[in-house]
Amino acid sequence: IEGERVLQPSCVRTISDGMIVNTNNDRVVQSQKLVLELLASDVSDKVYKKDSELSDWAERLKIKTNRFPTNVQEKHDLTHPAIAVNLDACIQCTRCVRACREEQVNDVPESNIKFKVQIAASKNKLELKPYNFSGLNSITRLKSGKLYRYYYSETSTYKKALIKLNEAKSKGFSNSFIVAFDNNKIISITKAQQLLK
Repeated sequence: IEGERVLQPSCVRTISDGMIVNTNNDRVVQSQKLVLELLASDVSDKVYKKDSELSDWAERLKIKTNRFPTNVQEKHDLTHPAIAVNLDACIQCTRCVRACREEQVNDVPESNIKFKVQIAASKNKLELKPYNFSGLNSITRLKSGKLYRYYYSETSTYKKALIKLNEAKSKGFSNSFIVAFDNNKIISITKAQQLLK
């Protein structure tokens, strides 16, 4: 967005009159490549669908190699009589969950494991408005002893939390770090990743 210092995710940014948006400059493309590399590191090379959106975008952006360690889940969920879930092809986009909830009107239990980015801790109880957090939305606050801890975003995967961490740091929160929660209780990142397997 012209006149703004950091990139904005289109899924959460509200359009305003006179806003000039560029979706195809070097900086935007590099950011898109980074996100695609992170997503691709979670899926196997096996082709389940020839017109995969992930493969399509990787081809469009000319991504040939991946710099990140892989975390492919080499298992399949065949517990449902009508749906087979290939977890080695899953990027945790939650479309299948939304389809079950919204189209089939079935409830799908979500994991209790969540990741948030801690951006600040203060004795002051700040209003959770973007102007208090360099324009970041989706801020939550948790009181811990005499301090208020401020968190940016909430995701169900560590990879997505890394993207959010990068966003927070680009907004000036250079000491930000990822915190894992299980049923709203803080646990170690290692424990969270073990529980998600």
